[in-house]
Amino acid sequence: MNEGYQYAPQYEDPNNKPLDLKDWIIVLIVQMIPCIGFIMTLVWAFGAGNVNRKRYCQANLIILAISFVLNIVGFILLITVFAGAMASFFSQFSEELESSLAAIRMLFSFM
Repeated sequence: MNEGYQYAPQYEDPNNKPLDLKDWIIVLIVQMIPCIGFIMTLVWAFGAGNVNRKRYCQANLIILAISFVLNIVGFILLITVFAGAMASFFSQFSEELESSLAAIRMLFSFM
């Protein structure tokens, strides 16, 4: 009788129901709070609740872990480059530094 008509799916389980705009705004505002946002992201990612929010929080944690690892790698590279530049800088002036130190030692040996 109603062939050709498709009805919107009825969401019986509230955990499978799509989040509306108000719920997404609440999720994003809560995640902006420094410590509580991270804790709530963990709770929403690994606890029972809405499937959409759970998957979003899991993806958010994966991106956070990837960015953390990339930041650590970048920091190590920055420290390595800085240490190499400083070693090169000090090796150029090592002879001048040693002659200055010898002059200072000679000055203090007379006192």
